[in-house]
Amino acid sequence: MPGTTVARMSALVVFAAMGIAVWWAHTGQAPADQRPAVHDAEIVGARTRAIAAGASTLRDGDALSFEYQRDLIEPLGYMRASDARSVDALLGVLCVNDPSYVRSPITFRIELMWAVTPTPWALARVGLPAVPSLLDTIGREDATDDQVEKAEEALEQMLGREATYWLAARADAGSTGRENLQSALARARGHTPMPANDDTMMWGMFGRATPEGDIPAEPPADLATGLASPDAGIRYVSINQLRSQRYRDTRALAAKVADADLPAEDRARAATTLGLIRAVSYDAGEGPALLSLLAEERLALDTPVTDLDAPAAMALVRIGVPMVPMLCRTIRESDDAQLRSNCAGVVATMLGRYGRPWLEGVRDAAEDQKQRRQVAAELKTWSSRFEGEGYWAG
Repeated sequence: MPGTTVARMSALVVFAAMGIAVWWAHTGQAPADQRPAVHDAEIVGARTRAIAAGASTLRDGDALSFEYQRDLIEPLGYMRASDARSVDALLGVLCVNDPSYVRSPITFRIELMWAVTPTPWALARVGLPAVPSLLDTIGREDATDDQVEKAEEALEQMLGREATYWLAARADAGSTGRENLQSALARARGHTPMPANDDTMMWGMFGRATPEGDIPAEPPADLATGLASPDAGIRYVSINQLRSQRYRDTRALAAKVADADLPAEDRARAATTLGLIRAVSYDAGEGPALLSLLAEERLALDTPVTDLDAPAAMALVRIGVPMVPMLCRTIRESDDAQLRSNCAGVVATMLGRYGRPWLEGVRDAAEDQKQRRQVAAELKTWSSRFEGEGYWAG
């Protein structure tokens, strides 16, 4: 009897293990209690809660003042919300304008982008997750001229001339609103290319006017609740704290990723966290740090990019468009063949079919034959991965 019991228990263990293995293979991830803690749950959770509070309040607040709306739009932009609810909330206020603004010939366009019409700015920073909805808006037959203009402005700020790849594909698909899409495509061809140096992108935030009334000396303990508060002073200190904390987190995480003396699992955890919060800053160093770790990874054409196998690559994919200039520059200029290949794999995974014309443009603009050959070689190597709509399409 004891032997029979042991045999039955062993069989149950084997069947359970097989079940887990099949589930893992089907879903692409281990069950929650089997997965390692590959990211900082506190940092990721704080961002998630703040985004949810902001999007919910913005979406359900038809009677909010412009100042209240702008205070909700701003964090959704600089925290780079990527969920459908947040994108929908921003599209719902796409054309919101400061009613007190009076256009002046000497007004800088930068003011128009943020202080007066904040939503295109925010959607541009959301990045690729917003592109399908922006294209839908441009192609809608019932879209107003203002809606089309604001959607095009968001694409221009996000992608520059490279927006033509998405606009051309949508127009060629014969979808509704083709005339609008073709007109937008013609205008996009006149835009300047996306900056070659990623540090010239305007990912920071401009000064915010101090609201009238009492300003709390300290932000509330729950910043998500403070962000959505009807009290302008509480929103003000909450938003400032969220911005400061995001920058500090990004800087600390980037330092960990770049520290080759740390254990590999610590660097991977920091890289994955940077990707999940979609970190972009002026000078926190997340781009170079992730590139240094990417150089130690090995992407393969027949292997999906995952957090477990390639945390730096997956982080760059999630961060998205702001990292593309750095990746393209590395493909063009680096003498490290594996790093060039890894960068091309990230571009292909992130952008799908739109990565091909983007890299073809990089190849054609290269300064010498060596650079053109390097880009052409990666286009050929990763050819089969330049398919589909990219990581953020679904």
